[in-house]
Amino acid sequence: MRHIRVEKRYLYVPLLTILLLVSLQALIIYSVSSKTASSISLADSILFSLILIIYWGSFIVAPLLLIRFLYNFVQLFRKGCKEGVKAFSINTLFNPLNLLLFPSLLNDEGRSYRRRCLVALILFFSLLLLALYLAKLIPAA
Repeated sequence: MRHIRVEKRYLYVPLLTILLLVSLQALIIYSVSSKTASSISLADSILFSLILIIYWGSFIVAPLLLIRFLYNFVQLFRKGCKEGVKAFSINTLFNPLNLLLFPSLLNDEGRSYRRRCLVALILFFSLLLLALYLAKLIPAA
């Protein structure tokens, strides 16, 4: 089993993002509850603000995931292929994306980049589906 180490510098951005989103949620709850206190309950305003935060947060995180995928995919090309395997060759069926499908064409470092690429793609598409689902939940103005 690998030894897992967490460095503090990697935690600054997620913690600041959480702080920003919580303050945004508090602002939304305060503005909604002060204007229409009789028509919307506090639970509904909390739920609506959570939906909005997740919805807009997915549009912030999705481009970052695509950038992460592209960076790791370029590193996969540069450092991850075994010797003799080119990006556009018969081994990859002349499609560089097939490097993600055939781990036998990659060295150990390439398998690490492959895993990072696949995680970024899975997270991107799950956030996209979540945003599309939440768009149906938000009532039209």
